Amino acid sequence: MEGGPKKEVIDLQENAEGVWELLANMNLSPETLNKIGEIDGFGAMTYQEQISSLHGVADELSPKNEGEILEKNKNKFICRELDKVAQMLAAYQQIQDSTALLDSFGTRLDVRA
Repeated sequence: MEGGPKKEVIDLQENAEGVWELLANMNLSPETLNKIGEIDGFGAMTYQEQISSLHGVADELSPKNEGEILEKNKNKFICRELDKVAQMLAAYQQIQDSTALLDSFGTRLDVRA
């Protein structure tokens, strides 16, 4: 796609609003967004802290005893979405780490969507 708009990788660690913008573009359910919104300071955390927090919420939602089947299914769905967000954040961390490594060699990483 010559001449197309070049997409820049947002450094989510430097841009807390970027995290919420990215989440909004992931088409997550309102329930999942609410669960993420309940995590104190989520936008200002490091990638690892965000991923750990998401896994912690998913663990809390995992069924531990006999409960209402509907509730368990809804929680399973939220857990899958939380995992999707954690995977996306891990990918962003890898991109940032790779870019930093290449920068140290004086090479730029060109990321195109």
